[in-house]
Amino acid sequence: MPILPFGSPPAPAATFSSPGVERLLYYNVKDYGAKGDNAANDTSAVQSAITACGNAGGGVVFFPPGTYLLTPGSVTVPAITIPSNVVLEGMG
Repeated sequence: MPILPFGSPPAPAATFSSPGVERLLYYNVKDYGAKGDNAANDTSAVQSAITACGNAGGGVVFFPPGTYLLTPGSVTVPAITIPSNVVLEGMG
C-alpha cells in the first residue's frame, strides 16, 4: 500500500500503484457529501462512497479528520454495509 504524506488525503477515486501492488482506488467520503462535523447525519454519504468503491472492484474509503455521524435505519438494519473488497481508512 503506498504511503501518503500526512495531511494529503487522496482525491476521489484516485489511483495509486506501486511495484507488486495492483491499482488501489481511494474514495474520499467528503466528496460524496459527508461533513464530519458530528452534527450532520453522514450515513448516506458514507454508504455512497462505500458502494461506489465496492462497485468499482474495491479499494479504500478515506475519512479525513472529523467526527462522522452514522445512524442505523432501524434496530435490525445496520447503518452501513461494507463489501469484503472495501477497506475503511481514517485520519485524525
